[in-house]
Amino acid sequence: MKNFKNIFFLVILFSVNSVFTQSPGPVKITINKTAAVKYSKNLLGANSHFGQRPYGYKNPECINLTGESGVTMLRYPGGTLANYFDWENGCFLPLEKIKSINPSMTEKVVNWQETLDKYHQGRETLADHIEFMKKTGVAQSSWVLNILTGSPEMSAAWLKHNLAENYPADYWELGNEYYLKGYKEKYPDSTAYLLDAKKHALAMRAIKKNIQIGIVASPARSLENMEGGFENIWISENPDVQWNIALSKDKFYDAIIVHDYAVTPVTGFNKLTEDEAHAYFMARNMEYFPKMTAYYTELFGKDKPIWLTEYNIHPVPFTQTMKKNGSENLEISKFYYTKSLSHGMYIADWLLSALGYCGRIEMAHIHVLSAPFYWGLFQAAMPEEENAEKAFIKNIGFYIMQFFSEAFKKSSDVIICTISGSKNMKGALSYKNTEFKSVRAAAFIGSSKSAVIIINKDKNDTAALLDMPDIPRQAEMHIITSDHLIEGFGQEKSEAAKYGPSDSGYTPSFIFKNEKIDTRNFILPGKSVCLILF
Repeated sequence: MKNFKNIFFLVILFSVNSVFTQSPGPVKITINKTAAVKYSKNLLGANSHFGQRPYGYKNPECINLTGESGVTMLRYPGGTLANYFDWENGCFLPLEKIKSINPSMTEKVVNWQETLDKYHQGRETLADHIEFMKKTGVAQSSWVLNILTGSPEMSAAWLKHNLAENYPADYWELGNEYYLKGYKEKYPDSTAYLLDAKKHALAMRAIKKNIQIGIVASPARSLENMEGGFENIWISENPDVQWNIALSKDKFYDAIIVHDYAVTPVTGFNKLTEDEAHAYFMARNMEYFPKMTAYYTELFGKDKPIWLTEYNIHPVPFTQTMKKNGSENLEISKFYYTKSLSHGMYIADWLLSALGYCGRIEMAHIHVLSAPFYWGLFQAAMPEEENAEKAFIKNIGFYIMQFFSEAFKKSSDVIICTISGSKNMKGALSYKNTEFKSVRAAAFIGSSKSAVIIINKDKNDTAALLDMPDIPRQAEMHIITSDHLIEGFGQEKSEAAKYGPSDSGYTPSFIFKNEKIDTRNFILPGKSVCLILF
């Protein structure tokens, strides 16, 4: 079942390979309606970022796929490119200006503008984006201001234009990732950034006071090191922590902008089994969210919501070396974790984590709506230049976003479910001592329809029941699964070769099934994503 457009996705169940044995008895998923809280519909956002692709807002297939995906919010014009973008003309600022401010980025901006010139008549305008929103049914956008090479007058004019045209004008980001080394030429520290950011914010407040403005906080990379795992987030000598401390002393902004990219460890990851690799990322989410929200809440206060305007796992290609039959080393060809069913489960688990902190997290944008290397919701078949108008691939994130979208449509409140009878599992590497339950769930409650999202992180079929007053006994379950949790991981070289980036048009063989179930006694299939309709 590959087309979910006309289905109400009311329960989503995720089951993942594990090395543990079958748990005795059914897993009980209790939905306590008294625990229901409001949540933000802006958690299903996506970074549009079309300015560097040979396809874009006018591409019919991009329009159709974005509408089908169910994203509720977009981000314009994107991330890094926003720091050099001229919103009024839909192109990049003159090269001379960029050279004078941020010379290290000159070549990249030249390449972006060449893409616009070659494929988009030199521009991708705000009007193009608004028309795209109308055609896809996306009602909201966050707007990334050009603080680096733009001016306060440009930002104020943008707000004034949106108000005059009746465009969305609620959420404004004061630039993108200025804590990175590539911006030290202008912003050696956050104090220098704050001076510019405040000028833009004040110019915009003069146009309209009650807009939401977000400040660019560092993701505090001391939270997670390159070996995987979290370090002391209060090390004052850390430049990321220093950046945030300086920001926290000012109050002219309304929200904190944070980007979350899971770190793939540089040591040990290629020696993990398929189950362990997946457990690593599941454990990572369990550690990250409580520490991240506690850190930003303590530093900035409860009155500053968190905007996670970029999140995902970087699509790094890996070469796995493993021992076959305990003897010789076997070189496995490169593969992308982002190409896998496991990646989809990571996205789902990430969204459940965000919903668990919906009182603090107000917005989230997956990076990216469409891009190569399988981390976009969809992508043009490679090479993009030859296929950008005719051949697109739906990646696993597309289906996950679609499932959550259908649950969001039917609800106003969310409940983090209580789980009993599930197994305790552990992560790997730096998270080897991090425990998490094999089953995780959240319920979405509406006036006439309700939804439950369940992640089952076990490779075996698991008996389960939904415990909620007046729940219907009969339901329909829609299942997504695959032969492999992580395509190409731990497989023979001859088999794994087809999963490598050289054959990047290959789509993992996701399998779709439908079943009628009893909500008080049903089976969560192993290694699957399931939707129950009642």
